[in-house]
Amino acid sequence: MENGTSLSEVAGLDGTVDFNDPLANFFRKTLKLNWASLWFVALLYLGPIEKLLLPALGGYLNLNAGIREWNPHVEAMLTGFIEFPALLAFYLWSGKSVVKLFGEMRGHKSFTDLDAYDAFVDRALKSFRRKLWPIIGLVVAVLSAAAMHFFVWSESAQVPPWFGDRVGMRALTLFVIGVMAYTVFQSLVREGLVIIWLGRLWRELGGELEIHPYHEDQAGGLAGIGRHTVVFLFYVVILMLFILMATILPGFLEQGAPGENIPFRLWSPILIGIWASYLILIPCMILLLIWPAHNIMLEKRTEKLTIYSIQLDNLVSKAAQYSSGEPEKFEKVLQMTENLKKMRAQILDDFPVWPLSGESTRMLGFTSSLPTLYSAVTFIVSALS
Repeated sequence: MENGTSLSEVAGLDGTVDFNDPLANFFRKTLKLNWASLWFVALLYLGPIEKLLLPALGGYLNLNAGIREWNPHVEAMLTGFIEFPALLAFYLWSGKSVVKLFGEMRGHKSFTDLDAYDAFVDRALKSFRRKLWPIIGLVVAVLSAAAMHFFVWSESAQVPPWFGDRVGMRALTLFVIGVMAYTVFQSLVREGLVIIWLGRLWRELGGELEIHPYHEDQAGGLAGIGRHTVVFLFYVVILMLFILMATILPGFLEQGAPGENIPFRLWSPILIGIWASYLILIPCMILLLIWPAHNIMLEKRTEKLTIYSIQLDNLVSKAAQYSSGEPEKFEKVLQMTENLKKMRAQILDDFPVWPLSGESTRMLGFTSSLPTLYSAVTFIVSALS
């Protein structure tokens, strides 16, 4: 097999892992959208059109009252303008990102046996494109829409749906909820497979891994892993905030009479839950995606250092032999020892041991600040009430 062969040719793909996914095909091939344009279209429809224009035309838009009397209410605004567009964008992004992740490592020649690597990736990508995943996703979508219709938005619902008893709007909203449940399921399945197959990659081909200390990506050629992890982490944070919002805001919307303040305390169980979830999330993401790569990069550095350590041990033994009666050889051995120590120190300084570029590290810091931002928004919303 030629080394220039692309992963798409190796696996028989079109550059994605979701070409058996009917919804992804509809977005990509019918609507000609990429993840960025899908985010914009989703934001336009789910935000201004569905939450502002249609209610205005229907005569039930009301944003002049207190925040708890908004119609559509604040929960619908957050899902339409922030969460749902972001979840949809990640869904379409991840379909190509998986192939790009494996393709970058091949392009960077991160493995010495490219034929073995191609065979491994072929097996991996076939597991992503199984037709079973869309079928299960459809079942999840139907069940999610049914749960919303029969339970969350039942006649005894604590907070009535923002569209009232309008059948057409209910059907449209339930359809969107089903689509979102489908995309979330597919996204989580893909990320679970990424974790599984990266783990297998290190176990099966770890001995073939080649780290390039001075690669331009600042991560020895493995920066794609860090970039993918950071974007997925951002996705999980958005998903986590959506779940918390869906738990918090119904109580916020139904509590008290208009104008009545909602008590807010810094030790609120809600805030404790946000931080506890996030403090659990960060180590799990590092453990499952970044940590295995970090461990094998450490092993590769140790292999390099061991060569020099053995040579230094031998030189120290020779220096002891020459120290008493052969000063010229002793000086020569000392000079060689100093040179080897410098090389060893250079490896310690320059050999990358994390699959993170500078950009990924900065994004990781930004993502870590999101719970603080959410806590601030919660406080502001409470104050406005």
